[in-house]
Order: sequence, then structure tokens, then C-alpha cells
Amino acid sequence: MLFSWASIRETLDLKKSSREEGDPPAASMLGQIVLSQKRSGSKDAEISWIKGGETVGSGRIYNISNISSDHSGEYKCKSRNQHGEKYSDNVTLNVMYPPRSISVSISPSEISWFKGGETVGSGRIYNISNISSDHSGEYKCKSRNKHGEKYSDNVTLNVMYPPRSVSVSISPSGEIVEGEISWIKGGETVGSGRIYNISNLSSDHSGEYKCKSRNKHGEKYSDAETLNIMYAPRNLSVSVNGSAEIVEGGSVTLICSSDSNPPAEISWFKENQGSSVGSGQSFSALQSGRFYCQAHNQHGSQRSDAVTITVQRSAGRIVFQIALVSGGLFIIISIIVLFIIQRKNMNGKSAIHEYENDDLSANKYMTLDPRSRSSDPYITLTSAYPAPAVYQSGSS
Repeated sequence: MLFSWASIRETLDLKKSSREEGDPPAASMLGQIVLSQKRSGSKDAEISWIKGGETVGSGRIYNISNISSDHSGEYKCKSRNQHGEKYSDNVTLNVMYPPRSISVSISPSEISWFKGGETVGSGRIYNISNISSDHSGEYKCKSRNKHGEKYSDNVTLNVMYPPRSVSVSISPSGEIVEGEISWIKGGETVGSGRIYNISNLSSDHSGEYKCKSRNKHGEKYSDAETLNIMYAPRNLSVSVNGSAEIVEGGSVTLICSSDSNPPAEISWFKENQGSSVGSGQSFSALQSGRFYCQAHNQHGSQRSDAVTITVQRSAGRIVFQIALVSGGLFIIISIIVLFIIQRKNMNGKSAIHEYENDDLSANKYMTLDPRSRSSDPYITLTSAYPAPAVYQSGSS
């Protein structure tokens, strides 16, 4: 049996110049291709066409229309009559097509997901199925490769749900004589009838409930059942224990008040600062700024308004600085005064030295000068030995 390719119709987009005889045909996705079988032998043979082990057609000619990349593969035909069957050799059909479905993505080496410090998943997407209130909490992811690791910011998942698991039972069980039934909360009757229904449930409904059955034979109380309503923090506020203005070196205590069930975890923050500065119901502030608290439990969180704390410099420190400056000025002035006195003393010694070297006879004649005479002998005597400055002025 001989097997060959039939003619390819004109609608095919073939690169004939690049294909040698015997190469598998290449076709565009918009064309069609015809496979035919040249045979010798009986004309009564049954011919079938096979692709990848699966029969896809029959007859001497197998025609493929609306060709696409899905038609690529190896084809062969099988000829069969009453004397037996024969397979042809495989031929490969290679359907060419332009680029498609091009995308670029950047994936870190390893991504992990965390909830409350515990690893809960991995991969770029973390899917939660059958979601319930247990899935509420804070989530973050961590990206890690050989160069290091980085955590994302936390995101909070808050799963809302209607009231559930609300029930009241009467214990001990046993025969109860039909009678009047009333419901009691904290010593106060709140309802009647065999079933007590609470609508618009709120935290005010928390408490201990019991029922009382009464008839002509007497009355009986059930054991108390506790209804505990959980809710997120609310009515959050900050109070200052003392004055909001403190002296440098001191501290002031801030108190955070909140209403929540279960009790909330409290963190303290300073405005314009990313990380927390403290935790717990109270916080000691040592510096100026605006501070606020944030309460959080598994049902939600709330932030309080900020309060302003002002730190003033102490009076003792101011007095010390004034004294320090005054002392410095006093020392500088004292040095200047001593310097002036020393200069005067040095000038005085120089004048006396000149006087001692003067000619005594010149002073003598000056004493007899009529201009120096006086009726007062002390004045005359004094002028007989004038100061060096006077003597120098007279001699000039």
C-alpha cells in the first residue's frame, strides 16, 4: 500500500519555499487540509483514519476544515478487507499560528500566609472555603527569596453572622405538671410561656435566666442558664490621672476605658508615629505629644480620641541656668576689673621711677619760684616736691 499527501487547497497558508519534499505540511489556522490515500490491491478495502490512536475519519480522503492548532499531530490510515489489514506510515501535520496568550508575571520564590502569628497557607492566593466566624482575624503574607523576606501590612477579616446557639433548657428532666410558666432574669420576670423568644439581641440581654412552673400543686424553679453576648470594643475613651501638663522629668498616667466582651487587648499610640508605644489599660507618658489607645478583640476594634500631654521645663532648672549665666558674667567682669587695676599699678610705678631719676636742683629752684609761694606753709612745702606729672608739665 502506498500513502502520499494529496493536493492542499488554495486557502492554505503554506511556506512552500522552506519545505522540502517529504517534510510534514504546515497550515495556517484559517485554512483546510485534505489527506488522501493512494493504494494498490482490492477496491473493496475499508479505509479508516487514525490520529494518536483514535479513529477520526474514514474513506479514501480525510478532509479537515476550519483547521486549528488542535489538529496538529501524527496521522495514519488503515486499509482492511477480508484478507487482513495494513497501516500506513505516520505523517505529521504541524499547524502554524501567530503568538497568542502572551503574559508576563513576577512571582517571588515563596509566599506564606499568616493569621495571628500562625502559618495558614502558601501561594500567591489564599482561598478560604466554607467560611465561618472562626476565620475572623488579622491576616498578612510574607514573600521570601534568596535575597531576603518582606511582610505585608495586616488586613482584618470580620465574618458577620446572625445570633446562634441561643437556648434554654430545664434541668433536671422529668415529668412536669402542666401549669403557668414564667421567665425570670436577675430576679425580674421578663416573659411567660413555654418558649421565651429574644429579638433584636444586644449585650443588655446578657445574664442568668431561669423559668418557674406553677400550678395548683405548687411551683418549681429551673436551674439558671447564663446567656453571654459577645461584642466588639465600644465607648472607648482616654482619661488623664492628674494634670495633662507635667514638669520635665515627671510622668502622667493615661487610662483607657472600653466596653467589650470578651475583654479587649489595649495598645497605646502617639500620633504621627507608626508603631505602638505601650500596652495595657494604663500608660505613663514621659514626653509631649498627642496619645490615643486602641482596643481589639476577635469581634472587632475601636480607636479612642487623642489627648494632648505637655511637658514643661522645671523652675529649678531655669534658676540653675540663670545662676550659671550670672556666675559666668561675674567672673568675666572680675577679670576685666583686675586687668584695669593692674594696668594702673604698672603706670604708677613707671611714673615714680622717673621722679626718682630727676635732678633735685631743678626742684629746688622751683620751690623758690614766686609762683609757688603760698601763705599756707603746707601748701608751699607740698609744691616743693610736686608729683611727677605736675613737675613734667611745669618744666615744659
